[in-house]
Amino acid sequence: MSIRSTALRGTAVFGTVAAGSLVFGGVAAAAPADTVVNTPCSFSQIVAATYEISPEEGAALASSPLSSSFAAFLAAPTWQRQIFLSSQPAVVDRVNAFFGGPGSGFARTVFATCEQF
Repeated sequence: MSIRSTALRGTAVFGTVAAGSLVFGGVAAAAPADTVVNTPCSFSQIVAATYEISPEEGAALASSPLSSSFAAFLAAPTWQRQIFLSSQPAVVDRVNAFFGGPGSGFARTVFATCEQF
C-alpha cells in the first residue's frame, strides 16, 4: 500500500471520527485512539506536520472532502472528543487499526511533531 493511499485512508478514518455529532455519551477512548483524542494540535498544525513529512500527503489531507470534519473534531475540547469516540467503538477500532497498520509510523510522526508547527 502506498503512503498516499495510506494517508487518504487515514484522512477517511479521521473524517469518520469527526463526522458524527459530538453529543454522544460514554467513557474514554482506547489507545492508540487516545493519540487522536488527546492531541493538543489543531487541524492546521496536523496539516503542517504532514506537509513537512510529505508535501503530497499534506496536500491530500488539506484538500480532502473530510478535512472540515476532522478540523471540527480537533477544534472540540478533549472531553468531547473522548465522549464521541467512546460512543463509536467501530470508529475507535478503525483508528486503532490505522495506527497499527501500514503507514502507522507516518501517522505517529505527524502527531508526535505537530506541536512544532
